[in-house]
Amino acid sequence: MPAKAELREPAALSFDHADADLVIKLQGNWHLSRDTPGSERVEREVQARGIHRVMFDSSGLARWDSSLVTFVASVSEMTRYSGIWASSLRAE
Repeated sequence: MPAKAELREPAALSFDHADADLVIKLQGNWHLSRDTPGSERVEREVQARGIHRVMFDSSGLARWDSSLVTFVASVSEMTRYSGIWASSLRAE
């Protein structure tokens, strides 16, 4: 069971880059009752850096609900229409 401080950690994402790869680092608690990052941030990052592959790092996630599933689905749809390969979620 996560510690109480961990339960209060808001949803967040950050990016790591390697050549034309983008790793989306998912962090905190993703819940519908809280603000969560939008896929627009990912789309801007992809366009600004000429990304060819997107991967997800879920090792920083605490708890999540369908808000995370919606985010991942939105990013996956964006990458599919842009011809960019996207992996499934993975924890390191």
